[in-house]
Amino acid sequence: MKRFNVCLLVFGFGLTLASPMAQAQGRSVEGTQVAMQPFKAELSSAQAKLATAEAAVERIGSTRRATALDTAAIDKGMYEYAAGFKALFERATREAELAARTNGRQGNIDNLLLFEEVASAEEKRVQKLAARLQALSSSAERGEVQLHTSSAASEPDERFLPLDPLVGAYDSFVACFSGGWESWELIPRAEAAIAKPCVPPCAAKNWNACLQCIVNKVPAAIATWNQFKNCWDSASGNGLQKAWKRAQCLATFIQKLA
Repeated sequence: MKRFNVCLLVFGFGLTLASPMAQAQGRSVEGTQVAMQPFKAELSSAQAKLATAEAAVERIGSTRRATALDTAAIDKGMYEYAAGFKALFERATREAELAARTNGRQGNIDNLLLFEEVASAEEKRVQKLAARLQALSSSAERGEVQLHTSSAASEPDERFLPLDPLVGAYDSFVACFSGGWESWELIPRAEAAIAKPCVPPCAAKNWNACLQCIVNKVPAAIATWNQFKNCWDSASGNGLQKAWKRAQCLATFIQKLA
């Protein structure tokens, strides 16, 4: 009986210790989920922007007719998606940098991990959109899709193009040394990634390596955004041709950033 009571005492003591630990772990997970909510909201918003472009493309495919409103919706959706994806990258790396500088006491690395996780799927999604637009553009050249567009209507309205805080001398420098649409092509995934190399050290909480990686990638991220804009502005042709070329610009941007 004495041995039985001792066992109960030890078991009860173990439960007393385990309970606060479980509660602390629960609070940690809950805190992480709360911290990630703004990032997830921005991600959903960006994905919804691209969905409007995809819907316009499907509408053209089903009606075999491309209107000025359709091509404008495609341009608007793709550009706002690109700006949203850029903002996601900036939030994820900013939070990871803060975590690295404070040894995990502030910020978080979860946004960066999620960004890299969804990047591959988003890249394939944009490539699929570009391929669909290329097919429609070819159909239009054969007269199988009717074009009812004007150059003025198919351009995104300046009122909804996001303002870029990095405009200025650096933009001009990049524009001088970067090619246009034809020179900015998809490259092997391993050579393209900006965020991906930072995931392993940050996930392992190797804070020094995590911080160094993120800081070193900032110039490449800035250059990639400016190259995307130059590629976008260099796209030419009728509404569908320009949309297809711009979709290629977007696919390359997502590939390089991730």
